[in-house]
Formats: sequence, C-alpha cells, structure tokens
Amino acid sequence: MKKILFIGCLGISSIMYAGEGKISADIQMMNGKAGEYVYHPNGDKISYLDWKIKNIPILKLGYDYTFDNWEFSISGKKNISNHYRSGYMKDYDWFSTPDTEEKILYLSAKTKEEAEKRAREGDKIEKDEENDTYNVYYVPKDKDRGSMSNFSKNKNYVKSIVGMELSVKYYLKRTENFSFAPLLGINYDKYDFYALSGNQLNYIPGVGAVFLPGDNQKSITYKQRFVSPYIGVKMSYSPNANWDISWGLNGSFWGRAKAVDRHLERGEMETIERYKNMKYLSSNLMLKYHWNEALSLKAGVEAVKHFKNRKSTVVSTSDEGEVSTEKDIAGIKNQNVSYSLGFEYKF
Repeated sequence: MKKILFIGCLGISSIMYAGEGKISADIQMMNGKAGEYVYHPNGDKISYLDWKIKNIPILKLGYDYTFDNWEFSISGKKNISNHYRSGYMKDYDWFSTPDTEEKILYLSAKTKEEAEKRAREGDKIEKDEENDTYNVYYVPKDKDRGSMSNFSKNKNYVKSIVGMELSVKYYLKRTENFSFAPLLGINYDKYDFYALSGNQLNYIPGVGAVFLPGDNQKSITYKQRFVSPYIGVKMSYSPNANWDISWGLNGSFWGRAKAVDRHLERGEMETIERYKNMKYLSSNLMLKYHWNEALSLKAGVEAVKHFKNRKSTVVSTSDEGEVSTEKDIAGIKNQNVSYSLGFEYKF
C-alpha cells in the first residue's frame, strides 16, 4: 500500500507545474462497528464479537491536483486521541457439537465432596490449585447445539483508526454548474481495538444463567486491515457562484483484509485471519461555501462499509503455543458513518 501511494505522489509531483492544486483539512466524528466471527469447522457460528466505534474524533488531510481534465487526489486520516473509550464490546457465544466444545464453569465449591454433591450427571469436576477450590463444569450435549452458551459486556476502547486513499478522476463533463467524472482509486483502512474483561453470563441448560464478575483487566485485542482497489463516480452541482454540492460513490469486489485477535488472559492464544475478494462500498455527500476565490468552507457526511466475508485462511496459535491453519472458520465486517466540518484552500 505504501509503495502504491509513493508512486502516486511521484506522478502528481511530476505535473505540478502545469495545473491547479488545493489542500483540505477536516475534523470528522466517526460512529460505527466492527464485527468478528468464529465458526466451527462444521459451519456452526460459535462466536460473535461486536466492537463499537463511538464518537471518535478524526483529523483528515487531503491534497487534490487538477491538470486539464484529470484530477489526482491523495488523503490521509487518523484518530486525534488514542485509547479512546468507545462504548461496550459485546461477546456472544453459542454451543456447537459436544466433541470439540469447551466445558463451561458454573459453580465452585470449597471441598470435593461439596462439588460432587452439587454437580449433576455428566458434569466435570476439576480442582483449582491456585484458589484451592473445586470447579464444576457443564459439558455440552448434542441437544444444546445452536443455543447461546455465553454473553459478556466489556469496556471497549479504540486504540487507533488510520486511513489512506489515492485516486485519479477524468472529467467527462465540466461546466460552471455541473461536473461528472468516473474514477479509479485504492483505499486503506486500519482499526485497532481492545477490551477490558467485563461481567459474563454462562447459560447452563437446566440451571439458567450463571453470573461471573469481570476483573476489568485488558483481555482482548483486535485489529482489522482493509485494502480496497475501487472504481467510482463523482458528480457536483453549483447553483450559483457561492455554493457547491457534490456526491461520490465508490465500490469494489477485489479487496483484501487481515485481522488479528489476541486473548491476553489465555497464554499465547492468537488468530491471524486473511481474506480475499472483500466487497467495499463508500458514499459521500459534501456541501461547500466559497468564502473567496481561494478559501472554501465545507460540511459533509461519508458512509463506508466493508461487507461481511467468511472466506478466510486462519492461522491459530493455541494457549500452549501449538500452531494450526484452517479455512473458513472466521469472519469479518466493518461499517461506519462520519460527519465532517473543514476547509479547502486553492493555490
């Protein structure tokens, strides 16, 4: 991605002497969510983590260069404050086939005798050496398949959001009042999250919901990366010399994505996921007021969606450090809306 942007910058700089340039700066407020899915090899959905993007302030800088009917654009954005509290990440889990499903803790006892007395048929009892107690676990059965097993609500933080974009437009029509241009471009988005361990409910068939308090410690980190080459259109309309309104639409079927999930409380546990043929769609609406010949003020809204995809290659590292590779056991998605205020300066 960086190599492509560098080549694009060289191309723009080589023709700067012959055209018109403009710079822009915007403050955006982003809201949205990122989805993380886990599937059993048999196809069952067994986990979904709903990460929040809530009122994240972002600085976006851009440069456009017009040469004849061509326009070259490059922009970058980043969240203004790192480690920004962003609502709650909700973690949902479901039962699958019992032969590979993890057992679920639902009570602890001080003695083995007490644990055996309170346990039901089929439950598993294990001693917790650290706390000197005996834990009773429910072992899932085939009839539980598809029902919810766990739910937790965890404090959600956005560590960073970074974006870069490079595009080239060719104006098929450009008058004082209207312009229309198809375009080609490439977009890069990065989202980094983490969560603090929150309260959890374990749903035990025949028992009900068992409450387990969280320790409010950093427990999960999750990173998403998207690279999307796209095609699109941009149109603008000027009712008079002072105002412009523009609309753009970009789409792609050829994106790639990468996600990394780490469970910090479970040793070396980590998954690295890679995706191909990601679908991407973005749309923006911008209103400009021309303060004078050089300076314009603007306000806009932009919606971005990286569609859900589960065609994945996943490299997993277990708690004990064992590494395995599997296909189609993870899923990814991301969508957000940003409102912006800013300015544009021509030179």
